[in-house]
This record gives sequence, structure tokens and C-alpha cells, in this order.
Amino acid sequence: MSDRLEKRVEKLESDLSDIKQDLAAIKIRSENFAVKSDIQSVHIELAEIKGSLNQFKAQSERFVTKDEVERLRGDLIKEVGSVNNRITWSIFIPLLIAVLGWLAKEFFFKQ
Repeated sequence: MSDRLEKRVEKLESDLSDIKQDLAAIKIRSENFAVKSDIQSVHIELAEIKGSLNQFKAQSERFVTKDEVERLRGDLIKEVGSVNNRITWSIFIPLLIAVLGWLAKEFFFKQ
């Protein structure tokens, strides 16, 4: 019976040594475990990021697309051409007629 008891004690000592090693490994790994407050802070940060993304999404809907810029550019070119045409007909043509009239008066009707 003492042999059996001795073997059982040796087995318990061996198991106790294994348990100590496992406990030491768990203790080292547990230094990197997250606690409830860490998880809550991550949730708060995620909520802030989500809010920022929603704000950016709302602002980005006001951005102009490339097609809209090209369309506006074409409209602007047409408008500038129209203004140039109006300037030509409303200023330069009457001015040219006035200069031609003055020249005609100077050369043909000189006394």
C-alpha cells in the first residue's frame, strides 16, 4: 500500500509542477488580455469614427462630379462666346462705323 501511496504522491508532485508551469504561462499571457474598460473605450472610439464617417458622407454628397464640371465648363465657354459676340456687335461695329464716317468726312467732305 505504501508503494501505491508513494506513486500517487509522485504523480501529484509531477502534476503540481505541470500546473505551476501552466499557471506561469497563463499569467504571462494574461498581461495582454483586455479588460471591460478597454473594450468600452474601443466601442467609444468606434462610435466616434462612425460619426465622423457619417459627417464625411454627408459632406461628400455636396461634391461636384467630373461630369458636372465638364458640363459647367461647356456652359461657361458658350456664355463667354456669347458675351464676346455681344461685345463685337454692340461696341466694335458702331465704333467702326463712327471711324469710317469720320474718315469719309475728312477725305471726301473736306472744304
